[in-house]
Amino acid sequence: MGRHAMLTPTGTSMLRPLAASFDRNFLETVQNSFFTSLDRFIEALPFFLGVLGVVAILAVGVGLFNFIRRRLRGRAAPVGLIIRPQEIRTVLDRAIQERSRLDLRFLPADSSRKTMPCALLDMTATALTLDPPSFVEVRPDWMGRQVECFFRHLTPKGHILFYTFESTVLGVNSRGNRTAQLDLALPAVMRLEQKRSFLRIDPPSQYFLGLALWLDSLDAGVFPPPNIKTWGRPALVFAPDKSRSPVMISNISASGLRLSIRHEAARQARLAPQLGGRMLILLDLYEPETERKKRFWLRCRLQNIHEDFSTRDLEIGLQIIAFGRPMLDEVPYELAWHAVGEDGVESLAVWVMRRHLELYREKGLEQ
Repeated sequence: MGRHAMLTPTGTSMLRPLAASFDRNFLETVQNSFFTSLDRFIEALPFFLGVLGVVAILAVGVGLFNFIRRRLRGRAAPVGLIIRPQEIRTVLDRAIQERSRLDLRFLPADSSRKTMPCALLDMTATALTLDPPSFVEVRPDWMGRQVECFFRHLTPKGHILFYTFESTVLGVNSRGNRTAQLDLALPAVMRLEQKRSFLRIDPPSQYFLGLALWLDSLDAGVFPPPNIKTWGRPALVFAPDKSRSPVMISNISASGLRLSIRHEAARQARLAPQLGGRMLILLDLYEPETERKKRFWLRCRLQNIHEDFSTRDLEIGLQIIAFGRPMLDEVPYELAWHAVGEDGVESLAVWVMRRHLELYREKGLEQ
């Protein structure tokens, strides 16, 4: 009998219950396995959700931290201020290495208080040690007094940077022979500013009749071209009859002036001032004595910059390094340039002093 002869109808009917039983057992096994796995998954679901939540929180935290760090880097301090402790220490350490002179005066400052030249000796984690001149009698009652200090640094490119900071006298260390060393607290803020040696005023705006500003790319030792027609259009113009003038004069002295420049005007003029850079300025002032306009041609060096946090307007301090005078009254656009001496621009000093006396007489202020 062959192998296929065993599959008779009777044999086939006998296999059907067996197959059904096998299928039922297999499905029950699969079903039980599925529900067991599902139960285990449901039990572990809170753990997985917790892990995912932690990962999501960490990702959001890292992203937020990087965003805040980028914003803080971009707006760490206004231009013209140094607030990072390490940067302040670097500047002071460089001054000590160069044996820079530091001028000190007690606060509040006024015209009767003279500065005292000191030598920078040493710096610790909390204090700066100064050596006053031998002819100065250092007194113990200086302890706790507020002082203002000035010094400068010559960069490798020949630019002079001026630094100013305020501090407190921490100690007076006697060395005998009526001499002593001073310990000052390390400053928390340092400003890029020059010591003011000249009378500086903030007169009413009606005294300013006009201002134009050109960027100067010539070397410091080279005077600008005498013919002002070759200078091109000014980058900024001040006109008192215009509302929201792009540039205003904050104050003025025989040796410099401070300008306030609106952010939009600086952006449109592509004005990117750099410390030590130079500018050419035409300045028209009103002189009540003659009831006429008094014009000044000035070449200035940028001494300090301050950017307002909210408006991003600029305030720049300028030192006058040269002034121009017309070669001939008949040819006012041809200028002869002169370097500025220790007394500043004499004619501007006279104008400032007269306005100062006028304001004090009108307002009854005391010096």
